[in-house]
Amino acid sequence: MKTSKISDRYAKALFDFSKEHNIIEEVYADMILINTTYSTSPDFAVAMKSPIIRPDRKIKIFSEIFKNNIHEISLTYLNIIFKKGRELYIHDIVYHFIKLYKVHHHIKEVIIITPSALDITLKERLIAQLSNQLNCTIELIEKLDPTLIGGMVIKVDDQLIDTSISGQIKKLQQEFSTNIYSKAF
Repeated sequence: MKTSKISDRYAKALFDFSKEHNIIEEVYADMILINTTYSTSPDFAVAMKSPIIRPDRKIKIFSEIFKNNIHEISLTYLNIIFKKGRELYIHDIVYHFIKLYKVHHHIKEVIIITPSALDITLKERLIAQLSNQLNCTIELIEKLDPTLIGGMVIKVDDQLIDTSISGQIKKLQQEFSTNIYSKAF
């Protein structure tokens, strides 16, 4: 069984349970906290994936870090995952839960890559326009890439819209690299 299938199933089970008990917002906040901890603390992530550390020790570490910060249901559920020996998948489960939450609430992540930081009014206009076009709530993730020269690159789901000057130059290079006037004799 693939990691993503295991993670998907566990995340869906937690999502459905939290939805039934009307605690979806609390559990989502917990998953964001756990995801942030995994992302910002490499030592924590390594400890949770380490085969040397016994599962009961991992449960204690996890509980000590999160017992006062997350909902009781989230902690109990994650303890079950530890007891089942699936602690390697916790970060993936958290990631899949967050994805399910965003799909449920019609939230789309839009990555915008620009050569310099956008001002607030431009960001707001861009979010409003994308929200209208996509008919959903937009979560804008801004990345900087000074090699773009000008313009921007927008990534939504599997779509890529490249309006950057460097993107236009690359397109022209590709067009000129093909010789449409080859000899036919």
